[in-house]
Amino acid sequence: MIRIIKSTDVPHGLHLAYNHESVSTQILNDQNNKCYLCERIMVTNYQIDHLIPVSRYPEKEKEWTNLFCACDYCNGRKSDGWNGLASPTGYHVEEVIMQTNNFADKKVVFNSEDGSEGITQTVLLLTRLFNGKNGLRNMKDKRFYEYFIHKINVFQVAVDCFLQDKSDENRLIIKQHLDCKEEFLGFKYWIIKSHSELNEEFAPDIIWTT
Repeated sequence: MIRIIKSTDVPHGLHLAYNHESVSTQILNDQNNKCYLCERIMVTNYQIDHLIPVSRYPEKEKEWTNLFCACDYCNGRKSDGWNGLASPTGYHVEEVIMQTNNFADKKVVFNSEDGSEGITQTVLLLTRLFNGKNGLRNMKDKRFYEYFIHKINVFQVAVDCFLQDKSDENRLIIKQHLDCKEEFLGFKYWIIKSHSELNEEFAPDIIWTT
């Protein structure tokens, strides 16, 4: 999960419906076609999600700043009970929430020194999405994790190759992995930041928003 910069131009169809095609088009463009929660690329499996649920706050149904695109996996697990999540437009989420993976225990770890209610809820939801309910993964959760871990392993191999051989070719491969349209940038951010040599080399490439 990383920060999102939403367009200040409200889509023309929002006054008709929150899921109007013009709304979906603009949100997908703002999010680089990625789910705002898990950061996977979406093709046809996107849904318009209300960050603050309209079941409790109906007046926010067509509020532009409350609308995001989520994949069906994440949106299906984010129930109306999550009504205090931190908005990804208000935080550099990749800085505020540490996003790492415990390979030995097959657990994804989210931590933050920010004890605010919004960040705390966001950490809990992300933990649920990546690790399953109560830490137990059903089949969909397992397939989600397997996809995630494959992508992170590919990036880690690229990082290891660069550390062994700092060629322009290996440097370019890392930069490509850090492009704003790539998946799981929040995790890649912490892999880079946690290694002084990598951070010195690629810090300018892990700033995807202004």
